[in-house]
Parts: sequence; C-alpha cells; structure tokens
Amino acid sequence: MVFLWLLLAELRAGLAVRASVIAIVVSAPMVLHAVATINPDGSAVPIGAALVWSVLRWERGRLRAWVPLLVVGLAGATKVTHLSAVGLVIIYLLAAAWAGRTRAESPPEGRRRWSDLPREVRMVGAMVVITGATALAWFVAQRLLQVIPPDSVPMSVRTAYVEFPWAQIPAAWHQAVSPLQSPYLAPFLRNRLVTVSAGFVDLALVAGAVIGTVLASPGSRERRLGWTALATAILLGPLLVFFNALVPHIYVPIPPRYGLALVPALAAAAVPALRKRLGTWVVGALAVAAGSGALLAGAFPA
Repeated sequence: MVFLWLLLAELRAGLAVRASVIAIVVSAPMVLHAVATINPDGSAVPIGAALVWSVLRWERGRLRAWVPLLVVGLAGATKVTHLSAVGLVIIYLLAAAWAGRTRAESPPEGRRRWSDLPREVRMVGAMVVITGATALAWFVAQRLLQVIPPDSVPMSVRTAYVEFPWAQIPAAWHQAVSPLQSPYLAPFLRNRLVTVSAGFVDLALVAGAVIGTVLASPGSRERRLGWTALATAILLGPLLVFFNALVPHIYVPIPPRYGLALVPALAAAAVPALRKRLGTWVVGALAVAAGSGALLAGAFPA
C-alpha cells in the first residue's frame, strides 16, 4: 500500500484516486489470496510498485540509483516471475533513452566509453548485472542444498513435456494481460458483491490502462509507462512458457497470478484517465463495491 501510494503520487494522482486504486488492488481476491497464504506471490505487488516508483523517481533525479537496483535484487531473490516488473522497467528505460537520443550531444570522435552512454542505458546494464548475479547465487545455493536433482522433483516429472510446446507459446499471450482475472475465491469470499465486483475490477484494470495510455500526452512518461505495461503483460505469458520449456524443461498453463508484479504499473497507467471527473467517480464507485465486498465477507462469511 505504501509503495503503491508513492507511485500514484509520483504520477500526480489526486487523493481520492490514490485511495480508490489502493482499495481496489488490496481487496482484489487474487491479491488477498496471495498475501493471506504462505507463498512468494504475496511480495509481487509491493515489489512491482516499489520498482516502478523508484525508477520514475530516479529518472527525475529525485532518488539515488542504488534504490531501484536494490529492488531489482529483491525481485530476483524472491520469485523468478517478479522479474516481469524488472523487464517492464528495462523496456521503459530503453524507450526513454531512445526518445532522448536526438536531444543528447554526440560523443567526441573516437572510442565510446561507458560514461558516454545515456544514463538510462547504464541503469539497464546495472539491472541486468544484478539480475544475473542474483540468479547465479540462487543456482549455487540450490546445488549446495539439493537432496535430489531438480528434474527428479515429482512436480517436475509430472509437468515434463514430450514435445516442445511451440503451439502454447503464442496461445499464452492473454494469460497475464489482466493478472486479476479468474481468481480463486476462498469459501468465505463467495458472496455476490465479491464475485460481481471481481469481474469489474478485472475489466477496469485493463480498460483503465488502455484508456489512460491513449489520453496521456504524446511523448510523456505516462504514455511510455502505459504502453510498456501493456506490452509486458501481453508478452509475459509466451515468455514464461518458453522459459519453462527451455530451463526446467516443463510445460504448465501460465496462471494469471504470475503477472501480479505488473498490477501496480497497469494501475498507474490508468492515472491520466482517472484525473477526469468521470474516471474519478467510476474508480471511486468500484472501490466502494470491491472494498465493501471484502469487508462484508470477513464480517459475515458466506
């Protein structure tokens, strides 16, 4: 909640919009299930929010570079799917570097040095190094601690593929477009208000990101963040299928919760639309419905 609040404030969202978006996100059944059970998915939303916020602040010169780099390390150390947020900010920074290429002064003739590269490119390089170092550390730890080889784990044996899942790679594009879709509902959450509002929240997350991206000023960081978030959400499913087939040699249908780290960026992409009076009223009404459903479910379980 804290990092999502900071992220929305960085994008100049009003107080009512910030409160409404946070109420919607934290009351979403997919998020509630992630944070209420012992699993690494519970860290996806705070890591995603902290990473996007810290990169936007660093881009404005209001934050030291070590802060986003620290969050990158945390993303890789908690769960590999959290690296989707790292991929998102890498694409964002490369797009920012490309947009600013015409404004940059040409380096002197001769050999280019690291310091001659745009600061966004240097940040991307540091993120890649930290991600690789974190992955290597986990690889070494796994080899030192393992009791049986990873490919002998029963779940890996059950999900091992016979033929490379080429057809499933493009078919998985929609799995993480909305990470809040098709949530598992604990029995006590199965009241009518929760089930109805969950569908509207799923729709609002995607529609808000698309509308906000369209309404954002051309060339602004809001528009850049919007299309980057949407593109990453579309690419995540196919990339995870390819990664699973290539590294652990398994195939599993990609659950939407693997994209939870993208939720803060998708919510932030909607901010230009939520600044409009109609957008503020719509997100406020949805927040009341979704938040009330979760609270009533806790007070009067279904």
